[in-house]
Amino acid sequence: MKLTKILSTLCCISSLAFTMTACEKMDPIYVDDARVNFWVLQDTFNNTGSKVYTTGYTFAARPDNVNVDTIYLRVKTMGPITQSDRHFAAVKDTAATTTAIEGTDFKILDGFVPAGKYVGYLPVVLFRTPVLKTTTKTLGIVLSDNGTFKPGVKEDMKYTIYFNDGLVMPSNWDVLSTYFGTYSEVKYRFIISVLGISDFPVATSTYRLGQFTHYQMLDFKNRMKDALTEYNNTHPEPMRDESNVLITFP
Repeated sequence: MKLTKILSTLCCISSLAFTMTACEKMDPIYVDDARVNFWVLQDTFNNTGSKVYTTGYTFAARPDNVNVDTIYLRVKTMGPITQSDRHFAAVKDTAATTTAIEGTDFKILDGFVPAGKYVGYLPVVLFRTPVLKTTTKTLGIVLSDNGTFKPGVKEDMKYTIYFNDGLVMPSNWDVLSTYFGTYSEVKYRFIISVLGISDFPVATSTYRLGQFTHYQMLDFKNRMKDALTEYNNTHPEPMRDESNVLITFP
């Protein structure tokens, strides 16, 4: 009988110790004021693991009759999820080097977080002006307190957009050349017109949401080869780039 009591007591102590240890290892749950952060992907192209708080945009990838476009910056909220839609706010970052003029070059709309979700989006309207043909505008954005959400982590509360109306060779063309070959502006415009895509983040060692896999890029390459064949078969002269070099794909 005594042995049974001793074993029972030891089991209780062991269970309590396990519970306390498990609680110590659990991540703390944020239950304070609702806050919002920009939620960015990590840059794995150079295996740096660093967060990228910038994005580039060009109207050159859009038809000539498109004079306004909206891009959506993703955010993640802190605090409990609610069962009603919520809005958050952001403003021009006056502490950043912002060359874009509010109302002329851009407009920041109210951010939106759907009911039952912790992920939302900030719409930023960009206007196509003649100066963008020769100038790249810079827009710094910072999250602000609107009464519903406060800014979150200091390192995740700012974002920068660079936009223009000209084509610039993508920074990862050394990777894209495997699929598209030598860069030229004519080829890049042709790729955009066929695929409807101007940005090609390619997964390397680790896949991230929003990146293209090797097999998706192979499909893009094959589609471009077919499109080029069709173009050359339906035009008096084959397609050539700005240096009069014949356009080809690997």
